[in-house]
Amino acid sequence: MMEIAIEQIINVLLVKFNAFITDKKEEKALKDELNNNYIRYFKEKFESLPMSKEFDINALNNHLIENLDTKVKLCLIADSIKQRSFYKDSLLENSYTIAKADTDDKKRGVYAYIDSLLNIYKNFLKSKINEKDQYLINEQTEELKTIILSEKENLENFIKYHGSFAEFIDRIETFSMSKTDFHYLNPKIGFVRRDAQFEFLNNFLKDDQPVLSLVITGSGGIGKSKLLHQYILERLYDIPWKAVMLDRSLVDDLCNHQEWKYPKNLLIVIDYAAEKSKIIGDWIRKINRFNSRPRKIRIIMLERQGVRKDNEQIILPFWYQTMMEKSGGVLNEIQYGYENGFYELPPFNKDEMFQIMDMHPGEKPKPCQEKKEAIYKKILSFSNDYQDKRFNTPLIALLLTDAYMNNEEVPNPEHLMRYVIKRNRNSLKHILQIDKNQEELLNSLESLMVYATAIDGCNLEDNLPTPLVDDRKKLYDFLDTDILETLLVFISGEAQKHQRINATDEKNYQLAPLKPDIIGEYFVLEYISRKHKSEKCKQIIEACWNKPEDFLFFLIRCVHSYLGNFENLIFGKQPVLFHGTSPLIQSMVLFEITATPNKSLSQKAIEHIEKLFQKYKKSSIAIIYASGLVNLSSEQEVMEAAETVNKLKKLCNNYPNNAEIALVYAKGLFNLSYKQEVMDAAETVDKLKELCDNYPNNAEIALRYAKGLFNLFNKQEVMEAAETVDKLKELCDNYPNNAEIALRYAKELFNLFNKQEVTEAAETVDKLKELCDNYPNNAEIASVYAKGLVNLSSEQEVMEAAETVDKLKELCDNYPNNAEIALVYEVGRAILFNKVENLKKT
Repeated sequence: MMEIAIEQIINVLLVKFNAFITDKKEEKALKDELNNNYIRYFKEKFESLPMSKEFDINALNNHLIENLDTKVKLCLIADSIKQRSFYKDSLLENSYTIAKADTDDKKRGVYAYIDSLLNIYKNFLKSKINEKDQYLINEQTEELKTIILSEKENLENFIKYHGSFAEFIDRIETFSMSKTDFHYLNPKIGFVRRDAQFEFLNNFLKDDQPVLSLVITGSGGIGKSKLLHQYILERLYDIPWKAVMLDRSLVDDLCNHQEWKYPKNLLIVIDYAAEKSKIIGDWIRKINRFNSRPRKIRIIMLERQGVRKDNEQIILPFWYQTMMEKSGGVLNEIQYGYENGFYELPPFNKDEMFQIMDMHPGEKPKPCQEKKEAIYKKILSFSNDYQDKRFNTPLIALLLTDAYMNNEEVPNPEHLMRYVIKRNRNSLKHILQIDKNQEELLNSLESLMVYATAIDGCNLEDNLPTPLVDDRKKLYDFLDTDILETLLVFISGEAQKHQRINATDEKNYQLAPLKPDIIGEYFVLEYISRKHKSEKCKQIIEACWNKPEDFLFFLIRCVHSYLGNFENLIFGKQPVLFHGTSPLIQSMVLFEITATPNKSLSQKAIEHIEKLFQKYKKSSIAIIYASGLVNLSSEQEVMEAAETVNKLKKLCNNYPNNAEIALVYAKGLFNLSYKQEVMDAAETVDKLKELCDNYPNNAEIALRYAKGLFNLFNKQEVMEAAETVDKLKELCDNYPNNAEIALRYAKELFNLFNKQEVTEAAETVDKLKELCDNYPNNAEIASVYAKGLVNLSSEQEVMEAAETVDKLKELCDNYPNNAEIALVYEVGRAILFNKVENLKKT
């Protein structure tokens, strides 16, 4: 009986829907509203589209109106979510043809317009029924019906979805906004679109691999988060893909799931990835071996510190190495085939910076051309003509524009940061409604904000550190609840997420970190620098170290922004920033300094790590010390670098069974060999061989030896070079499954070929063929073989050259999707054609 009753209720509601639509007055009212929507949509959105994104919106609108009572209606009133989804997908596919939407951008535009029309239709229907009916037909009707009817399949699906990975993804908010003046989510700040970056991201998604990762890097304020946020917004109407952006608070939830089912391809963007490198690495290891997942998963990680190139050596950031280790090497397999999976955002050009200046969120008029020129000149002076990447960013352009519009002289970056902090302080004064006699209250708030910024936010109701309890009391004693809540909203830039439901609920006041990041970083460092002698400051720092992971990664970000300006905080017998932390954590912060381009700071950091190592003799510090020495050696001249590598050798001898230190020593030897002349380089490479022999199962050390041989080869004459190639062949034979070593051997064979006479060269190309056959799935080795063939054909007579070009054709057929090999084949054909023509002439 209950089932029949419920079915009757649902049927009655559907009849009411149809009655509304077939009523002539209602039908006219609906069409009038849809027509107004069309006019509004055309003016506000469609007219501003570039030609490449335009579709036939007039034909689309006519098609939808004509099918309003059939195809469109079914998208809203079909019996189940599954059916409604089917009808909507069908409507979309048909509409793409009608609107001549033959590109992804045009299809997204069609999707967006249909969504706007369906929303008008849905709201129109809702407005025509009473509250009782509204309750029954709202978004929970199907759940209610499912539970009452106990329909097994639907109920099971509901239970599976609740708490699932799919539900977690669907609940991630895309349209987050911030009221903070210079935050990238402030809707008043526009977006300077750069097509090259969007095309790069599109290609990343289109790649055939099921799982791929990419790291996008760049200085703080350069626009990493803004770029990806905009990219996600533009994919909202992309049927095959779901794109989400995770902050730090959501990464744990992501990684805690044990299943990863989702009906669409999935793009996951992770901001501040370094701070969660261990759990992300473990998650990557799990999803890679899990079969039940989206057809394609794309992972983009955003971080400031990227890959560095030192000679022929790629130096990955420490956080990425940690992630790689936790992934069990999977990260190495899934990273995008571009610059070792790293993409550094290029700086904005002058015209783009001018566009940024026009996007200043203040109420004052846009700066004139003369003022823009002055601001841009100041940016160049800050960045030392593009050498210092920290200050050639859109954020700096916005901050300088604000200063100039307020007639503030800004001689240097430090002054700019102090100006912004002072500006924030004045805003806080206004909110708190305090005068000069109440500055003590502002000082208390400042102390609390320093703590919150350093540890990524804190709850005022939690157990605050002892030195901050009195500061909280001053806030509570002086401020009414409404003003306190207004203050917290202002600092966070968004509405409080955990307000009290009623007066009896426990308070839950979240104090957010100061944003944007580089302002918050300077704010904390400058505060500690001013107050470092006070006992309260030391206690706050010690309290920060009670949240070691949060504070460590905050300081690592500071290293790459402003920590170098505050040497007094990190160098000395008792550096205040390290008050209350362990020697290992200290060495990790100091190590990050060795990866910066400031050579004198790097030297000081190494000296302090060495003191920590000598004092505590821990292998964990030894590894960090060794890695720091390698970073330092890369910046040194050959004599200094040789001394640094000798320290590495001594360290390696002190830990004879430590493969990590041995690998770091190998990296140092490789760096040194690159800088040396041929005789000294040969001795250094011999040391690499000895190290390789001592660790026969360590492919990473073997690879450094291979690279060292490659360096040496490039310095040698043909006879010595041939001997070096033989050593590389032996190494390749010893590590038959190592494609990187094989590729080094292939490149060295090719280089040897270029030094040889034609007869010897032919033998070398035969060796390249053998190598290509041994690694049939390695397109890079095949490409080197192809280049060897084409070079050989240019030296041969017509008959021999024809045979060589035939081999090129065979290679081209074996690698049909390799554009480089195809191009080499065409070059070979052209060479052969010229030889034949010349022969005819003679």
